[in-house]
Amino acid sequence: MSFSRWLNEKWSLANFLPENLTVILPSETEWEKAARGGETLPKKPVIKSIEEIAEQLSVPMKPNGQPERIYPWGDAPDKNRSNVEESDINSTSAAGCFPKGQSPYGCEEMSGNVFEWTLSLYDGHTCDPRIDWKNISKIAPHSLVVFRGGHFGSTKKEVAARIATGTFGTSTSSAGTSAFEWRSPHFPLISEASGL
Repeated sequence: MSFSRWLNEKWSLANFLPENLTVILPSETEWEKAARGGETLPKKPVIKSIEEIAEQLSVPMKPNGQPERIYPWGDAPDKNRSNVEESDINSTSAAGCFPKGQSPYGCEEMSGNVFEWTLSLYDGHTCDPRIDWKNISKIAPHSLVVFRGGHFGSTKKEVAARIATGTFGTSTSSAGTSAFEWRSPHFPLISEASGL
């Protein structure tokens, strides 16, 4: 959240970000659509500059042959399509190292590598609303925030685009920061929103 605010300010001051656009994290639902695709997809991934995105785009579409895909690339786990435990990298990697793992929209690293924050609070179902970060003080302490995508230490089966929720606990370090204590390897991972 802090990075998004910083980037908005930096790009706005540099006149790089058009006034009608804002850099934000996706909601959980938006993240899942980016990973799996919608009912229809662009005939090929659309990679555009910010200036081009600000304009109305007309993109040729086609039906999504796998709208219920498990992974961004299809239904089979594959250590060669994402940075997961079986890839034996054992660390983060630069985006783009696994081009065959792209989502139908051309999004990179939606599976494995690092957990991805969403702007959704966890409330027991997968279509939770976006967090209103302008009114974050109104969010109850110890609310849970959804992460998606898994990380380099996740197994290839744990980084699916549509895995059911898991459980975990949090503890607070002596510095007052949250730490994670795993109780289940399933996703989406959720984290306490206090202190964000």
